[in-house]
Amino acid sequence: MDLDSSPFQRLLHTNYVPSPEETIQIRALCATPLEELTRLGAEIEHTLARLHDLQRSYRQLKESIDAHMSLLAPMRSLPPELLQSIFFMTLPSERNAVMHASEAPVLLCRICSGWRRLAFATPKLWASIHVVIPPVDYSESVNSPGDVRRFAMEEWLARTGACPLYISIYVSQEAWKGAAAAAASPFVEAILSLANRWKHIELRVPADSLDSLHYLVAADVPLLQTLSISNGSSLARDDWSGNLLFLQHAPQLHTLSLTHDGNVVLPPLPWGQLTSLSMSANRTFFNLDVATILSTLSLCSALRRCRLHFPRFPRNGQPPPNSHQLFSLSNLDFLSVTATSFYDNDRSLFHIFERLVLPNLQTLELEDRNGDLVIFSALSGLLTRSKCHLRNLKLVNITTSPSQCINLFSLPVMNDLNELTVRDRYGDEDESFLTESFFETMANSKSICPNLRTIRLKDCTYCSDKTLFAVLQARSGGLELADISFAREADSDFDVDATFRELSEGGLKLHVGYENDDFWDPLRVSPWEGVKYP
Repeated sequence: MDLDSSPFQRLLHTNYVPSPEETIQIRALCATPLEELTRLGAEIEHTLARLHDLQRSYRQLKESIDAHMSLLAPMRSLPPELLQSIFFMTLPSERNAVMHASEAPVLLCRICSGWRRLAFATPKLWASIHVVIPPVDYSESVNSPGDVRRFAMEEWLARTGACPLYISIYVSQEAWKGAAAAAASPFVEAILSLANRWKHIELRVPADSLDSLHYLVAADVPLLQTLSISNGSSLARDDWSGNLLFLQHAPQLHTLSLTHDGNVVLPPLPWGQLTSLSMSANRTFFNLDVATILSTLSLCSALRRCRLHFPRFPRNGQPPPNSHQLFSLSNLDFLSVTATSFYDNDRSLFHIFERLVLPNLQTLELEDRNGDLVIFSALSGLLTRSKCHLRNLKLVNITTSPSQCINLFSLPVMNDLNELTVRDRYGDEDESFLTESFFETMANSKSICPNLRTIRLKDCTYCSDKTLFAVLQARSGGLELADISFAREADSDFDVDATFRELSEGGLKLHVGYENDDFWDPLRVSPWEGVKYP
């Protein structure tokens, strides 16, 4: 009897217990199928064994064919010059190469011996390097981590031939906790003999590690275009600017960045040839008063990008002589000003903004570290006087009032604004930037910033979800990207999800976050620590 027509079909997959007679009947019913099952099992085993034999034969044949066909690979017949061009394309394009086997040029040396020889014989591959300095190892081991890293850096640079060099030396966070100067000095000294090929140099090292630069003169750095120095305070002394005297006549220097924690006097510099300048301080601003800052900036006739971080001014915010004199920087298109708020800084920045004219300004960033600067009227005056075409505006922790906000954004210079970034300050509502009245005005008046395409608003506190989303809906025709974060939880009486979907379906790229939404992973120490991107 076929199992498909078994009289027990209706009892299958139930809890039924067969009787003794039914048990005998079931055993007889399954006898022939059990024999067939045994036969099929044996056939499967035979088939699998045959399959394994075929697979083994296939793999062996394929490996042999692949080995032969690889001899015909186009890569083998490429001229070395073309292969070198391909190697160049694997290098990181926006930063220096790191000392790690997961990316070029080190990765190229791990493919085959031929590639390794060609890579070692290609100086341009090794012309950029980012070195992260490990902590000092005081053990008796000859091969300490710092020595190993320095030897590797020296071998790397020895392959560069006569190429201009892009070098960044960065003391790791762990090394800063110990004898950072002892860790960094050998690395700075190791590149000193290559100064005639320096092109872009970045040193994030302690002040004492810069002593070896004192022996340089302008003739030693004929190719130097970019120099960035960032250091911590020094136990021996704070002022390291005497080590930079060679910059005064550096023939090609056009980008300079100086950051310090101590009390540093600004060295003589070729102001007229600088196109990018960044100066940051945490105590005093290179001992410069307002008048000197303005006169110094006036010498920067070619300047296009400028970043300034003011800690505290030394002369109590006194107005400069010739208080009505204006200083024009006709080529400047990017200005970033960060200030640590003191009463003197309010007055000093006010005087600086009152004297500047920036007709080509396109990007303005203004940040207050303490959230107490009151310079909005001077900012409005600067923009009105400059008659520039502002494209990007970033304001962080700026104290103001709703009326001052509206007055600023109603200026004609704001008609070309494409991107607005505001990070609000924590404090009283009457000192906040992102208030209910501000957003209501932005929603009801499209004549304010009519060409706005991107808006980033951080730490919103004193406005409702409904009012903020009303702004996005009112401007959804022109707005392309909105990135909003609230320093509070979502309003319970407003359907954020529905409005979010509506705006997204209309083509707006939208990200909204609330106080308890985001979690961040801790940063890992790696060979990429400190790499700089544009």
